[in-house]
Amino acid sequence: MSESDSPSQPSVVEPAAPRAWVRWVRRLLLAISVIPFAILLGFAGLVLPSVWDDQRLDAVVAWVALDWRDRGLDAAKTRLQFELDHQGIGAQVADSSCTFTEKDGFRIVHCAWTTMVVIPFAERSFPLSFQSHAEVAPDGDLR
Repeated sequence: MSESDSPSQPSVVEPAAPRAWVRWVRRLLLAISVIPFAILLGFAGLVLPSVWDDQRLDAVVAWVALDWRDRGLDAAKTRLQFELDHQGIGAQVADSSCTFTEKDGFRIVHCAWTTMVVIPFAERSFPLSFQSHAEVAPDGDLR
């Protein structure tokens, strides 16, 4: 048997180590893909709390409209104050941000509020405005 036919020495080809510029390009591509993702996450962290507050306020406005239908205007206003404080959205939404209107038999509860979103390190801010609306028809259905 010759040396090349020896079973004790398998012929394994080791991959060549990547060149330095290949490693540099890989790191650059990784950074290019991670930086926009991090910026998007940061922006979402600034905006999402207000969006969640608006979603909770949509439900609160519906509950308040049903309370107005079932228990009267004073009970609805009391429920609004309680829910704004209890849900943790009272800091951005004042009681005066919500209106109670009765028109053509419809009982309408409407809340509109604006918050300023501050972008850290950029010394910039921009307003975000939200509205929640619920109405009870003369037949008692919530719309």
